[in-house]
Amino acid sequence: MLHLYIVYLGLPTIWDAMANHYHWGIYSKDVSLYVLVVAALSLTAGAYMSEIIRSGFLAVPDGQLEAAYSVGMTTFQAVYRVIFPQALGASLPGICSLVIGILHGSSLAYLVSLFEVNGVAMMVGSQRWSFLEPLSAAALIYWGIALLIERLAAVLEKHWKTYSGGGVV
Repeated sequence: MLHLYIVYLGLPTIWDAMANHYHWGIYSKDVSLYVLVVAALSLTAGAYMSEIIRSGFLAVPDGQLEAAYSVGMTTFQAVYRVIFPQALGASLPGICSLVIGILHGSSLAYLVSLFEVNGVAMMVGSQRWSFLEPLSAAALIYWGIALLIERLAAVLEKHWKTYSGGGVV
């Protein structure tokens, strides 16, 4: 929520000052609210994603890189063919959790007047003076999307485990 407010309130002020100074011609009023919300959520997700990917790379044993060098691979080849697939497989559960967390965090967009699923449910509820049905529908939508993401991650994880399951352990 704090990142959302900082980007929503602070970024346009900084952008307008820079646009005036450098004569860019594009001001904050030209940028849609959707772009600001996506920027705020992306900044938050980027910080967490970098840690998830870093932990995935640290999960790969050092011997894997040495083995790739021993068969004549360059550093790029070793990382691309050996290290990265294993790191991605180790990072996949964390990436799935982050994507679902960002999905749920997107419901905070109504705080800056962007109508998303939760905001529309609140608006419909206030028009009908009945909040249970629209909020239940919003919960089912979030649950359905989260279930699809989880199933996709399970399929990808099965693929990566099949890929990295061969060889001598």
